[in-house]
Amino acid sequence: MRKFLILLLIVLTTGCMPEEQEQQQGTRLKVDDVVGNFQVTDIITGKYSFNTETWFGQGSNEAVLFYFFMSGCPDCEVQNPAVINLWNDYVLPSLENTDPDAQRYYLVCIARGDASHSQAQARNYWQELADQQGLALTDLPPLYYDANRAIFNNFAYSGVPRFYAVAPDGIIRWEASTEGTPLSASQLFASLQAAHR
Repeated sequence: MRKFLILLLIVLTTGCMPEEQEQQQGTRLKVDDVVGNFQVTDIITGKYSFNTETWFGQGSNEAVLFYFFMSGCPDCEVQNPAVINLWNDYVLPSLENTDPDAQRYYLVCIARGDASHSQAQARNYWQELADQQGLALTDLPPLYYDANRAIFNNFAYSGVPRFYAVAPDGIIRWEASTEGTPLSASQLFASLQAAHR
């Protein structure tokens, strides 16, 4: 019985960590760090590309929230509806605002991949999420895929769901892992607003 309780405690406290044991946990990049250079293209339509080198700085007016998740992660499944609401209720209206002085926000959803989480699985997961929410796939934010955790490993050692709010100059202003403690769309938007200041 004691071995069972210890095993249960380990499973419950590790969140959605990969199967292999990692020596370090948590985030690599912290508040006030600069986001490194990378580029991703969305895997749903192929229309959207996100390149940190051209996005941040040089007069950018958009704070960005990076959302790392993994298909099949129970904590991510709980967090995802708020991410969809953030996109539809806060991010899209800011992007559609025609006032040149208005603050704008962007959401970059990155499915963390590895040998057991393929790009096709991430796409199917996003489609199932749309179906559960009664939305078209195009009503969800663009979905980016991080094969073999190359991008994620620059941000963190382990643990999803994980967020980073980044100011228009490319500096991280807020980061959080929401394993077991999901945030609402309004809480996520507040982090984006704070990143814009």
